[in-house]
Order: sequence, then structure tokens, then C-alpha cells
Amino acid sequence: MESAIKLARHETGKQNVIVFSGGFHGRSLTTLAMTTSKGIYRVNYGPFPPGIHTAPYPYCLHCPSSPAGGGCCGVALEGLRTMLKEQTAGSETAAIVVEPILGEGGYLVPPPGFLKGIREICDKEGILMIADEVQSGVGRTGKWWAVEHEGVTPDILVFAKAIASGVPLSGIMTRPHYMKKSPPGSMGGTFGATAIAASAAVATLEVIQEENLLENAHARGLQLQEGLRELSRAHPGVISDVRGRGCMVGLEFNAPVGSGFAGAVTAEAMNRGVLFFTTGWRETIRLIPPLIVTKEQCSEALLALGESIAATKKLL
Repeated sequence: MESAIKLARHETGKQNVIVFSGGFHGRSLTTLAMTTSKGIYRVNYGPFPPGIHTAPYPYCLHCPSSPAGGGCCGVALEGLRTMLKEQTAGSETAAIVVEPILGEGGYLVPPPGFLKGIREICDKEGILMIADEVQSGVGRTGKWWAVEHEGVTPDILVFAKAIASGVPLSGIMTRPHYMKKSPPGSMGGTFGATAIAASAAVATLEVIQEENLLENAHARGLQLQEGLRELSRAHPGVISDVRGRGCMVGLEFNAPVGSGFAGAVTAEAMNRGVLFFTTGWRETIRLIPPLIVTKEQCSEALLALGESIAATKKLL
């Protein structure tokens, strides 16, 4: 992510960056300034570099302005436009950085039109749109990149981790003309393309394509979400939301913030041999199985999760 910010600032000649609440972008000082998913990441590490501004990410489930019957009220995009008028003008903003699906912030899928709205704002103001696909990319959502679900093309796309199946490798993709100002050797990073990492990336991409893992991620995602909705019907009042795309699924509980209910459910599931992650500051579990996960394995995970919820819901 540091390289993407460097590139955006260098190419635009502007300094400020807009990120979104709940985002996670890294642990260096600059990326910590951009990260708001958990306060623990930032405590006692400041002061942070200036020029980072945080806009609201749409969270329709808890938005007081959401229209009756569902749908998006557009308050997040309006907040972004307001920020460009009140805090950082387009003439001094190099980039808007967005996770196409908010990862650690709660596995939030943006409402239709949100990413396109960012794209339109960037085009109008001369700002670069950066998509952070470190968690959502490389087939995770059933497409190569999560931005494809909204038909949006960012100016810079950041990837890592999954591109080489965990072998250290990261990188950015961008439009060719955005690299013209950068002199040779000015861009680089610790996780560069070593021969081993590059070979792992090639093998990863080949397996995803040859074994139809995009299709599998899509199918298993539908299975998981339907199974979670069945659990919601079986345990009324316990689950408040099921969301996600492909093998990137979030399950939010109707529990007080900070109650630890999601952690209690994951502990019960661990006793049954299944590992789940919690995420966000609300009581949410994320289901993020490998792309090779089978129908049978998803069924086993849902069974264990259902038993764990039944054993834990007395805590509500």
C-alpha cells in the first residue's frame, strides 16, 4: 500500500489521501494512519503522518438514514463529497483508497452504485482511485477482483498474500501512463518478485484457472450464505445480518457491541474442530475458507457453527 500512495502522490503532485472508516491497510506508520478497523493497531504508535482523511463507509444495517424497506440512502457518498468541500479539496487530494468489500471492518459489501460513485468523483476531481484487494482479490469473491462485481476499474489495484498462496509477494497494478514520472528504481518493496515467489504466483493463478476455483468460490459462497440464513431462521433474534460475496462471508450477531458473543461462538466452534475469525468492532464472524473448499466441508462448518450458536445464545 505504501508504494500505491507513493505512486499516487508522485503522479498527481498532490499530497492528501482519503480512506474509509473501518478499513485496514497495513501496519507501517503511513498505513496505520489509514487504518481504523481496530484501535489496538494504533494505540501508542503516533503521531502519524498527516494528510490522511477518513470518510464514512456505507453500513446500511446500522445507518439511521436508511430508507424504509431497505436500500441505500447515499449518505456515504454525500459524506465523501462534503469532505472534498470542507477538509481536503480535489486540488490537494492524490487518491481515494477503498476496500471493495470492507475486510476487518466487518465484511461489508457496499451498496450498488457506491464504487461507481467513487469512480465518478475521482474522474471529476482528478483523483486516483486505489482499490485495496489484499483480502478480497485473487478469486476470493468468485471473480478475480472484487471491483469486477461493480464494473469499476480503479487507477491502482493493490494485491498480496493470496497471489502466491501465502508465499511473500505483493504488488500494485496501474495504468501504464501513471508510471512515466517515476524514475527507474524509485518504486519497490520488501516483498518483491523473487524467483520462488513469482513461481508460486504463476502456479496459484494456473490452479485457480484450471480447477475452476472462481466458480467454486461462487457456488460455495451461495451455499454458506443460504446455510447461515437457515441458522438465522432456526435461532430467531440471534443473527442480524448475513452478507458477502463468494468465499468472503460475514455473519453479524444481534448482540451488544463489545459483549464478546462472536468470540464465544468461535471458541465453541474451535472445540468442534472448526476455526472462524471475528472481525470489526461489532459482533461479527467472517467465513473465509480456501478456494478449494468442498461442498461437504462447508456443510460440516455450518453444522459446527449451528451447534456453537445453540450452545452460546444463552449469553445474549
